[in-house]
Amino acid sequence: MKLIGPSLFVATLLATLGASTIALAEPLPPPRPPPPGSSTEPTEPAPAAPAAPAPKHSARQEVTTEPPAAESGSSSDAPPPREGFQLALRGGVGLPFGKSVGNEAMSEVFGTQGSFTVDIGGKLGHYIFLGAYLGLGVGGTSGNFEKACEQFDSCTTVTFRIGAQIQYHILPAEKVNPWIGYGIGYEASGATASKNGNDLTVAATGVEFGHFMGGVDFRLNKTFGIGPFVDFSLGQYSKVTSKQNDREITSTFADEDRKLHQWLQLGVRGVFFP
Repeated sequence: MKLIGPSLFVATLLATLGASTIALAEPLPPPRPPPPGSSTEPTEPAPAAPAAPAPKHSARQEVTTEPPAAESGSSSDAPPPREGFQLALRGGVGLPFGKSVGNEAMSEVFGTQGSFTVDIGGKLGHYIFLGAYLGLGVGGTSGNFEKACEQFDSCTTVTFRIGAQIQYHILPAEKVNPWIGYGIGYEASGATASKNGNDLTVAATGVEFGHFMGGVDFRLNKTFGIGPFVDFSLGQYSKVTSKQNDREITSTFADEDRKLHQWLQLGVRGVFFP
């Protein structure tokens, strides 16, 4: 066996050390990531799944369960609309217009009267009132008749009317309820004078062709309401009756002497069960 010379040994040793030095000088490759599921490090918890959105119809259901909003212009605290029996009392003033008989103006006989009217009937549904009216007017004299009354102790004019009427209530479920109406009936207007125990009465009677009415009821509660009204009537006297003590005379007016006359009534109306 042939021995390795020192030079060769040294050269071999140096070559071996040089290769090791070169290998150690080279950087080590980065570690490979562990395969899935093999890592020993603690893993972060997976994020929670987002909550499922609420069904769309649930919001709609919540909206529908809320009370409906009041209609525009309506009063939530208004009493319920009325049906059935109804009674109203009207009070105000009555102003005469037109002619009584021939060319004699109403203002030559009748002065301003205090007027009182009762409306009684029933509501047929919420909108229609059908009933009757009964009215009384009391006042003074005017014009030529007032001058003639100077020789008497007292003079008074009186108007009595009765008839049927129909009313239409525009907003029966509201606190403020406007209404319009029409009536037709019978009228008697006259004057009374007295002196030294002697009484004289003159009364003209005829048909009222129309009462054109309107007003507003402020419905305070389910029992009572109040408000202004206007009533314009159109009539014609057809006969006159004069009575002095126990003596009575009735005369019928000729057609050419029959004239149209009017009464304008303004005042306040109180209504029960509006």
